[in-house]
Amino acid sequence: MCEYESNIPIGHSLNRIEWNFRESVRRTICLLYGIELLIDVNLSHTDKASCGGYSLVPLPCSRDLWQPLSNEEWGHRFESQEKTNKMNRLLKLSDLQLSRRAMELSSPFERSVVDPSSEVTKWSRTLDDFGVLIWMAALLD
Repeated sequence: MCEYESNIPIGHSLNRIEWNFRESVRRTICLLYGIELLIDVNLSHTDKASCGGYSLVPLPCSRDLWQPLSNEEWGHRFESQEKTNKMNRLLKLSDLQLSRRAMELSSPFERSVVDPSSEVTKWSRTLDDFGVLIWMAALLD
């Protein structure tokens, strides 16, 4: 069983092959989320917080980590990204949904205390084509 919800397993160091496997699992699940949305869009859906059961799935990584690179360059980029990640967690599909709903509200006072919009905005600046696909699919939910 693959633990795809974190980048580094507790008590282990991360190598690129293991990270690629985890990210591939995440991307596959995100793709299934998008396919499910396209096949069964229910406009009268009332439980918007569920993400169709995909709420805990991490969003795809940035294009900087997914591009083919040397192991050394990938390691530097990964460490840099981990240091700049203030939340110390991966963004999830539920964060994308919460951010979208927060932006739909008319005033900042109506927004919830848990508003991941700034982190989602940072994530959106680093998207590859697959990340854009997931973002567009989330708009259907």
